[in-house]
Amino acid sequence: MLLKFVPSTLKHLSSSIMKLEQVKRKISKLKIDDLAKRSGFQKREPRKIDIVGLIGGFWLTMFSPAFSMTRWSRNIGLIQDCFVSKQALHKRLCAEHSLGQQLLEKVLQHPLTKPLQIAKDKGLFKSFTNVLIEDSTCISLPTTLAKLFPGSHNRFGESATARIQLRMSLLDEQYSHIELHSFRYNDAKYAKQIVPSLKKADLVIRDLGYWSLAVFKQIADKGAFFLSRYRYGTSLMDQNGTPIALAKRLKKALKEGKTIVDMPILIGQKAQLPVRFVAIKVPQNIALQRKRAAKKNRDRRLKHKQDYYDLLDWTLFITNVEVNTWDSKSILQAYRLRWRIEMIFKCWKSKLKFDQLFHKKQSFNPNGGQLIVYLALATLALFYAPWYNYFAVKVYEQTHKFVSPFKFADFVKEHFWELLLPKTKWKELVPWVAYYCTYENRTRQNHFDLLYHTLS
Repeated sequence: MLLKFVPSTLKHLSSSIMKLEQVKRKISKLKIDDLAKRSGFQKREPRKIDIVGLIGGFWLTMFSPAFSMTRWSRNIGLIQDCFVSKQALHKRLCAEHSLGQQLLEKVLQHPLTKPLQIAKDKGLFKSFTNVLIEDSTCISLPTTLAKLFPGSHNRFGESATARIQLRMSLLDEQYSHIELHSFRYNDAKYAKQIVPSLKKADLVIRDLGYWSLAVFKQIADKGAFFLSRYRYGTSLMDQNGTPIALAKRLKKALKEGKTIVDMPILIGQKAQLPVRFVAIKVPQNIALQRKRAAKKNRDRRLKHKQDYYDLLDWTLFITNVEVNTWDSKSILQAYRLRWRIEMIFKCWKSKLKFDQLFHKKQSFNPNGGQLIVYLALATLALFYAPWYNYFAVKVYEQTHKFVSPFKFADFVKEHFWELLLPKTKWKELVPWVAYYCTYENRTRQNHFDLLYHTLS
């Protein structure tokens, strides 16, 4: 037994080893017995490294202070009660299989905790079946993965960058879709992927990266709704097909004392898609910040005209949500909540160190690198998101305070073992989360204050 060989100076490991059954119990809930064979990870009798050891060892390593192959192989050995070398792990990772992708899909198909439910009704979103927000983030990878994940072209040669697409339900904090692509498969190319999964009365909120008039039309044709910022330069026409000089129209409105313009239009020279156009005047300091940033843009291809700078005085939206459902201010309020997905990415990177999995590792097998990224995404979807939902609800019920995702990420890293215990034990941790992980009292509202009041 490996436990017999643990030195006395490492007694702190003994207690951890005794808790490894918690990891195995968590894996058993995924029912992954057949996953190893279907993914090609296991083609014959289990080798030294089996699927439970590989996945469980990765979990322990990802939530440790620093990720390394040595630490991962050691954690596999602790789970399987044997010695596993770093070389053996590298060899196992080099094999071609789809384990990571299939594991991620399985995690997303079978959420292990209930969704976040703080509000009693949908408030601002009561007219919609579901509210979907979507965005992407990128992480740098070792250059050896450049063929799988080609990055941007630069003078230093090949680079490797992965783009992660995340789609989630705003109302219950459930990750509904995660996909891994190369940097060059940008948001605009990915925009249409959401259409097949949409149902009638769903609402999609995305940023300008996903702009596509063809996709907007497909969303509307399914009886669903969209909300997007307006892309500068896209042709606008009134309902008779007469072109609209937008900058002049907004200047005229401002002279008339109007700070909101809300009108039905046709958008796109060819598409002529009927949408609702909403322009909301921004405070002067925000407008000046926008203009300074635009003038400092180093992209020489951008030679903005004066009307572009004039439009920076406004926040511009297009949507097919009708006026009797949302007024103009409701549109601004709803779009601001898209920031939730940006918070998730920031938490992944700044707190859970997702983008440092390959730190100082410029040589890595492509198959192994791809597997590591998928395992990391599956781990975040399996642990952090459900745990956050559970404690956010319990803390709010007891204190009417909201849990900060960033503070909770630190809590997860420090109390990973306790969180692996059965859910009946989690109630003992609720007071700790309430005390150490909630937002401080501020004049400025946090995201969850905005969301909760929107749903009230």
